[in-house]
Amino acid sequence: MPYTQESLKVFVDNISHTQDVLGRQILIENPSSYFELNYNEFSESEFLVAIAQQSGCGVLLDVNNVYVSAMNHGFDAKEYIDAISPASVGEIHLAGHSVQAMLDKEIRIDDHGSKVCEAVWALYQYTLKKVGAKPTLIEWDNDVPSWGELAEQADIANSYLERTEIEMTSYE
Repeated sequence: MPYTQESLKVFVDNISHTQDVLGRQILIENPSSYFELNYNEFSESEFLVAIAQQSGCGVLLDVNNVYVSAMNHGFDAKEYIDAISPASVGEIHLAGHSVQAMLDKEIRIDDHGSKVCEAVWALYQYTLKKVGAKPTLIEWDNDVPSWGELAEQADIANSYLERTEIEMTSYE
């Protein structure tokens, strides 16, 4: 989908209509991307910010998707996170991804089939420092491991959340 004024208007109109019908705010998730169109008028983060500002929706910030897209397209994942208004973030998602060879280069695929990698955990910590502690979901729906491995991933996320809450409380 192109990130253009026309696409933005369609998104904002549809989100606004949906929120009006539901009588509540919805969250829009940032996608993972694997190719870029040459005729974009916005970066992905600018497009997401504009959608949230103009429609009043919130953002479901998928940190793995930010990382995957940043690696695939060569942009700075932290700059993407910095562009998002902390107040607009209602939830965070984390996941594993795979690395595959495609057209003589490596491409990352958001496949929800493995542990959260260290680089995504580091980006999650950075995100929490920017937006504060937010409800976090670890997505894992392919090659689902034992309960113990899932619980271990949840424990890691919870430790970062607790640390963020303690740090934010100590600054107040």
